Amino acid sequence: MNLQALDLNLLKVFEALAEERSATKAGDRIGLTQSSVSNALNRLRQVFEDDLFVRTPQGMMPTPLAEQLEKPIRTALSQLRDALANPSDFIPAAATGAIRIAAYDFLVAPLARKLVRAITQSAPKVDLRFIPLDKDTLYSDLDADRIDLAIGAFFDEVPRRHFSRDYLRDRFLCIARIGHPAFAQGLTIEDYVAYPHILVSAKLDNRQAIDRALADRGLERRVSLRVGHIQSVPTMLAETDYLATISMSAAPALTALGHCETTPLPFDVPDWPLTMVWSRRSETDPLQAWARTQLMSEAWD
Repeated sequence: MNLQALDLNLLKVFEALAEERSATKAGDRIGLTQSSVSNALNRLRQVFEDDLFVRTPQGMMPTPLAEQLEKPIRTALSQLRDALANPSDFIPAAATGAIRIAAYDFLVAPLARKLVRAITQSAPKVDLRFIPLDKDTLYSDLDADRIDLAIGAFFDEVPRRHFSRDYLRDRFLCIARIGHPAFAQGLTIEDYVAYPHILVSAKLDNRQAIDRALADRGLERRVSLRVGHIQSVPTMLAETDYLATISMSAAPALTALGHCETTPLPFDVPDWPLTMVWSRRSETDPLQAWARTQLMSEAWD
């Protein structure tokens, strides 16, 4: 059988002839003229090397081969119609699978709160996975389907094979132990540079913006301690008069223990976007589209 000569329109003609037993009625049903139906039947006969439908006083009667093919062809066309009828329909309650998100550690808690709430209420069979964000492998991880979505900041130029969207605007805050003397009367720029600082040497840290803003004012801060992970900052702040500069998105995770508090910086530094990045291949995936909608549906909390 020459499968290259078999196309969807021929199968539609076969289905119509099998049910109507008339070239005229079959054509009316699928919007073809009688001659077009006859031409399609001739092509079907060539493909299957069988007459398929024979004209009789009772109409176009199927051959044994046509009778054998009728059910599988009808089933295949029915499944295809069902798949194409409402491709965007998504029923969260029936959804299964996992949503895999690469994000900075301090973003996991607020992102999880949003998605766990939505999953619990609407999609209880869906699983959630958080993976540490590595910007060096981000795009290859998306290409290899190791992650579905990444959320972070200061990404390199996003390749055309991926989509990106600003999630929210982030900004810097100053954080210190509760009761820090610099916060008592409102933090001033003089206090900011007078106290020693803890610096987190993470890729997210845009410390050049802080130092540039201070340099424009003829000032410089003293970094007395550098650490590799932001989770260690609250403990060290709680026992010292050090200050640290963090992103607003990190603040809830760092102040949750009750050791520290935040205040706005006493000088202007441009804010920046937290960005969502995902593969074009998953743009229309119903589950992934639903997850992105849930994340964008509410303000940051």
